[in-house]
Amino acid sequence: MMKKAFTLATALLCSIMLFAQGVNFQDLTYEEALQKAKAENKWVFVDCYTSWCGPCKMMADKIFPQKEAGDYFNPLFVCVKYDMEKGEGLELAKKFDIQSYPTFVILNSEGVVRQKLMGSSELDEFIERVKKALANMEILDEIEAKYNNGNRDKEFLTQYIGDILNVSTPKAQKAALELYQQLSDEERFSEKYWFLFSNEQLAPIGSKLFNFLVENHEKFVASLGEQKVKAYIYIILDAKLTDILMGRGKEITPELVDQMKKYLEALNFPTIGNNSFLKADIAKIVLTGNQEELLKYCEDLVQKIPGEKFPFIIVYAIKGKITPEQADRWAKVLQTAKDKFTVPQTVINIDQLIQLIKE
Repeated sequence: MMKKAFTLATALLCSIMLFAQGVNFQDLTYEEALQKAKAENKWVFVDCYTSWCGPCKMMADKIFPQKEAGDYFNPLFVCVKYDMEKGEGLELAKKFDIQSYPTFVILNSEGVVRQKLMGSSELDEFIERVKKALANMEILDEIEAKYNNGNRDKEFLTQYIGDILNVSTPKAQKAALELYQQLSDEERFSEKYWFLFSNEQLAPIGSKLFNFLVENHEKFVASLGEQKVKAYIYIILDAKLTDILMGRGKEITPELVDQMKKYLEALNFPTIGNNSFLKADIAKIVLTGNQEELLKYCEDLVQKIPGEKFPFIIVYAIKGKITPEQADRWAKVLQTAKDKFTVPQTVINIDQLIQLIKE
């Protein structure tokens, strides 16, 4: 009798502990998660993160462990999380078409992506975002059915692109191109359709829409203003080059970097300094994977530029890819750059960066 009572008490305690926990991210493969969701009649909630993403860590450390998060997510979803730069996450990043981090994907048990949510937020707001995403699924089904049945009205396509963008970037890009082809020149350069060109998901670097934007940027400037147009193009290009220097942006080719440099030259925008062109030259070498060539280039570069102009973020691209001898030479490069600072308030933790490349 006592044993039975003990067993019941233990079970009750376990139930209370389970109920009180935060989001239960389970150690399952993608296929196992789908199977479990089917067996339990649940959705699948996937946290797509990377090790370097600050907002991802905030969600993992502060939001998902809360009891209220567990109370909402655990009854509705089989929750899993994958590093998009490791193991199974590498393929899932392509499968889910992940463009930024964190991204949270909601799938049915058949593996069909029903909604995607980008970015972090506080718990109450995040739960409301998920609730809204679930509620919008029926609306999304209706609007996609209209698109599949041939509706290509400009107003409808505008709505469809906005609704489908967070679910399927390729579908949104296809619809954006269809809308673009219907527009007159006056409409293309108007505020109303600026969203087609000013969204990196719809007009990624190298795409037809992005090329049209750069090739006709003066006409966009005449309609929308220099700061709005040229600043957007510059920010997108510079951010992508920065990604490459940090060891990301692996979808970019050396040929596309050459094209990006031509884009920068065409802009003739005062904000653009030599640093962006410098990033482009270094990015090409990073993409080749030739560590010795990259090191020699930077050994020469650090002698020619002010210390604060040196791209210290390059340490993230070389981390784990260099020999001990190369690490020692990189340490000298970093120290030389710091010794050449001309801006007194510039603060760079050289010791920390050197430790990073020697790990």
